[in-house]
Amino acid sequence: MTYNVSEFEKTEEQGAMIFGVGTAVCYLFFLLYDFNQVRWKSRKLHGAFALSCAGLLLLTAAACWKGQNRNPARLVPGGILALCFLLLLCYTLFFALPFEETYVRESRGRRVCRTGMYALCRHPGVLWYAGFYFSLYAALGGAPLLVLAVTGTVLDLLYAVFQDVWTFPKTFCDYEEYRREAPFLIPRPSSVVRCLRTLRKG
Repeated sequence: MTYNVSEFEKTEEQGAMIFGVGTAVCYLFFLLYDFNQVRWKSRKLHGAFALSCAGLLLLTAAACWKGQNRNPARLVPGGILALCFLLLLCYTLFFALPFEETYVRESRGRRVCRTGMYALCRHPGVLWYAGFYFSLYAALGGAPLLVLAVTGTVLDLLYAVFQDVWTFPKTFCDYEEYRREAPFLIPRPSSVVRCLRTLRKG
C-alpha cells in the first residue's frame, strides 16, 4: 500500500513538472518574439507571441481540469476573483494598446502609452497575471495550477525585467522618460491617481 501511494505521488509530481516545463517553453517563445521585433524583423516569427499565448491557454485549461477542489465556498469567490484579474489582463494587453501597432507592425521608434493602466506602473500585466493564476489555484487547487502560478509569475516577472532593460528602450524613443515617470511594478499613490484620471478621460 505504501509503495502504491509513493508511486502515485511520484506520478503526480512528474505530471505537475510538465506544466512547469511547458510554461518555460512558452516564455522562450515570448523572448523569441522580442528578439525578432528588435533585431531580425522576420515575418515568419511574428506568430511567436500568439503561439505562446495559445500554449499558456492550453496549459491553463488542462491544469483547471486537473483541479481537485469542488467546494463552492472556495470555488465561487476564487473563480470570481480569477475572472476579474483575467479581464484586467486582457484589457491591459489587448485593448489598452493599439493591437496591430503593438503586436504586428515594426515596433522601433514608437512612443510609450503612459495613460490608463500604463500610468499605474510600467508592467501592470505582471500584477494581473499573478492575481489570475493564484486566484485560480485558490479556487480549484491541484499541483498543476500551483506550478503554473509560481513558475509563470516568476518567469513573467523576469520577462518584464528583460523588456524593461533591453526590449522597450530599443523599441520606444521616450522609454527613459517613461521610466522616470512610472514605477516599475508597485504602484505609487500618485500613479494610482494618474491611472484613474486618465482612464476616465479615455
